[in-house]
Amino acid sequence: MYRRLRNLYSANWGMRNATARTIYKGVFLPRVTYASEVWGHGAKLEKSKKKLSSGQRAALLAITGAYRTSSTNCLAVVAGTLPLDLEIGKNVLDKKRKSGMISNESWSLKNDEL
Repeated sequence: MYRRLRNLYSANWGMRNATARTIYKGVFLPRVTYASEVWGHGAKLEKSKKKLSSGQRAALLAITGAYRTSSTNCLAVVAGTLPLDLEIGKNVLDKKRKSGMISNESWSLKNDEL
């Protein structure tokens, strides 16, 4: 999905970086993290981390405007976002806190571990 939107972007024309960030936060993240409290434990597997990272890469390239040879981890830092596996873990903790499954004190401790 994001790759189709990415086709609207070029270095000289098309979608701006701020627009790419808005699409990332408004469309991409909600779709990826949907029902993550059910399947979030699977995001901790190394194979899953690689899949999530490769899926996030196109979005990060559009947000940063960096070269395609840039490391995905570096792109996440430059874009000011978390890698998807950590974003999913954060989303799971947020939902558990909101539903009362964990207290605010333990949530802040676990959130610091991310």
